[in-house]
Amino acid sequence: MIPKIEIRSLSKSFPGPVNHGRVHALRDVDLTIERGDFFVILGPSGCGKSSLLNVVAGLAEADGGEVLIDGERVGRPNPQKVAMMFQEAVLYPWRTVLRNVEFGLERRKISAEERRVRALKYLRIVGLESFAGAYPRQLSGGMSQRVALCRALAMETEIILMDEPFGALDEQTRILLGQELVEIWSQVGKTIVFVTHSITEAISLGEHVAIFTARPGSVKRIVPVNFPRPRKSGSPEFQNLVELLWTELREESMKAIGRENLS
Repeated sequence: MIPKIEIRSLSKSFPGPVNHGRVHALRDVDLTIERGDFFVILGPSGCGKSSLLNVVAGLAEADGGEVLIDGERVGRPNPQKVAMMFQEAVLYPWRTVLRNVEFGLERRKISAEERRVRALKYLRIVGLESFAGAYPRQLSGGMSQRVALCRALAMETEIILMDEPFGALDEQTRILLGQELVEIWSQVGKTIVFVTHSITEAISLGEHVAIFTARPGSVKRIVPVNFPRPRKSGSPEFQNLVELLWTELREESMKAIGRENLS
């Protein structure tokens, strides 16, 4: 069976500071992500995690290598197959909650009736149907992220890319939204690629966790999370996996800190 996402020998760099040449964000990344997986990418700051998602989404070009979705090479954004959710909700303040969720569907020329049906469907799932007529200024941070999640889900793409979507939230809201996301994922069967800095979040959410090296980022190890949900953070299985991931990640984090001090 053809993998849902296949990343082959991917490299990406950016112009660096004056007289520093180019900054290499990613180097020779190889990943295979199967259909319906909840795949988490975990790594130190600056290791190219966000850059990788941008290339997979077709929002940025790689310097080398390629990304394949369903066996076809990615060259530009494909809103029919891929939706993306960022760390900030990025809601339009002049649009209601309902119309923020409908935004991507408008660009796809979907009828007004179908847009409304889809938007209300996902707002209902996250408990925000009664806020459909509210404006972003009337929402809490957690509610805003729920709206952003609905906007991504309403596209009904096969793949959802999530770049630290809960990183700016308080711990309680982050846990609750993570639980909601897992519940939705189990219902709709999408392929999710989720970037995080949090080891506990990676274990709570993911079916597989890819640990990235310090910049230039590459895959150090892929760890399956093969104990059942719901995953209790105090369980021996959870704590053993925290220790394993931290052992792998600590070395890369120290390298990243050392490189920043030298730059």
